[in-house]
Amino acid sequence: MISDAIQSALRQTYQYIDVWVIDNCSTDETEQVVQKLILQDSRVKYVRQPHNIGMPGNFNTCLASARGEFMLILCSDDVLEAGCVAALVSALVSHPSSVLAACARTFVNAKLVPLRVVRPRPGYEVIDGLIVSQDCIARGNRIGEPSAVLFRREEASRGFNPNYNQLLDLEMWMHLMTKGSAVFVPEPLCQIRQHSEQATISNFRSGRLIDEKRRLFRGELSGRSVSLPFSCKVRWDIRMVGSIARVRLFGGQVNAIQINEVFYRPIFLTLVLILNVSWPLVRRWILKSRRQRFSTD
Repeated sequence: MISDAIQSALRQTYQYIDVWVIDNCSTDETEQVVQKLILQDSRVKYVRQPHNIGMPGNFNTCLASARGEFMLILCSDDVLEAGCVAALVSALVSHPSSVLAACARTFVNAKLVPLRVVRPRPGYEVIDGLIVSQDCIARGNRIGEPSAVLFRREEASRGFNPNYNQLLDLEMWMHLMTKGSAVFVPEPLCQIRQHSEQATISNFRSGRLIDEKRRLFRGELSGRSVSLPFSCKVRWDIRMVGSIARVRLFGGQVNAIQINEVFYRPIFLTLVLILNVSWPLVRRWILKSRRQRFSTD
C-alpha cells in the first residue's frame, strides 16, 4: 500500500513537489520499499521515527519536514489521482484568502474497487471559514480526510493537537477555518481506502470517539455557543446521541448522564430516553446501514 501511495504522489502533473515519507517506526517493509524509490527519484525523502510517537506526533514531523508553501498529508493506504495536487494548488492560488482546498474522494476497498464518491459540496465553491466550521459542528467532518486536503503550511504552524487521534484532522481543519476560507473542488481526485469494519468497531467500543467529541466541545465549541445557529447546536446534540448508540451497538459502555458537552441538555437527555425506549428499532436500522456501507468487498 505504501508503494501505491508514494507512486501516486510522484505521478502528479504538478511538478514542484517533494515527497516526504515519515515512517512512524513501522514493522513492515516500508523502509526497504522507500529506499528503492529514493534511488529512482530524488524527490523522495525519508524520515524514520526511533519509536512510535503516535499519529499527532508523526503528523507534526510532517509539518516540520515540509518546506513548500502548500502541504498535503497523504495517508499510506490512500492514492492520489494524477491531477490532484495541481487542481488544489490552483484553487488556493486563485483565492488568496483561502487556507485550505479540499476535493471529492472515492472510497475504495482494499483492492481499490470503488465503493462510493463523497463530495464536500456539489460544485466548485469558496466558503467562509465560519460557515464551514458551523457545518462541521452540525454534520461532522464536512471537509475531508487528510489525503483530500491541501493547506497553507504556514497557517498550520501551531501543529496538530496531541490531545486528539480520531478527530485529529477535524480539529486542525476547524483551527484553520479561523484563519480564512475553504475552497471545495467537486472532482474526486483521491482514493480513500475504506477503514475495516473491525477498526471502526474498536474505536466506538473503546469510547475514544465520544471522549474526543467531548474534548472538542470543551476546547473549540463551548466558547462559540452565542454565535452558533440554533439548528447547528441541536444537530451537535443529536450527533452525540448517535455516537452513544454506536458505542452500545458494539458492546461499549457509556453513561449519558455524565455527558455535559452538549448545547441543550434537556433536549439531549430527552433524546437519550427515546433512544433507550426504541433501542431494538434503532439497533436494526444501524446494522442495516452498516451492511450497505460494507457490502462491496
